Amino acid sequence: MRLEAKWHARKVHPWDRDLSEDRAAPKFIEQALCDTEAALERLFAAFPEVVCIDFAVLETRADSNRGIIAGVVDRKEFGARKSPAIGMRLRSVGIDYHIVGSHFAPLYVGPRGAEEARDSVGGLGAVDRHGKAGREFNAPTTH
Repeated sequence: MRLEAKWHARKVHPWDRDLSEDRAAPKFIEQALCDTEAALERLFAAFPEVVCIDFAVLETRADSNRGIIAGVVDRKEFGARKSPAIGMRLRSVGIDYHIVGSHFAPLYVGPRGAEEARDSVGGLGAVDRHGKAGREFNAPTTH
């Protein structure tokens, strides 16, 4: 079973909102990556029948449809991540994000249809973007 989800990133913590943009931006990146990992852990725990999660994290603005983090994550691969660095742990399981300077670069520009937006992340098709999990869940099924 496959789960598709989208959510907006949280704004930087209230205790960091008084920081300059240069000091708050790296904190936001770390927070968004940690939140993504935690959300995926909770989703896999809440839905044990789900084998794969196809997700996108959108910018903090409620009216934005621009993704900053996205991926198709396989349960087994997610459970086997080992790197101590959050960014490497997420990238190792097929999660895509781009950082330019101290900010996330949008993965796609909205508004678009959900299918078109998902397939345009990183300019690649779902199979190319997500490796094994993308091939497994985009392959035709026969019964």
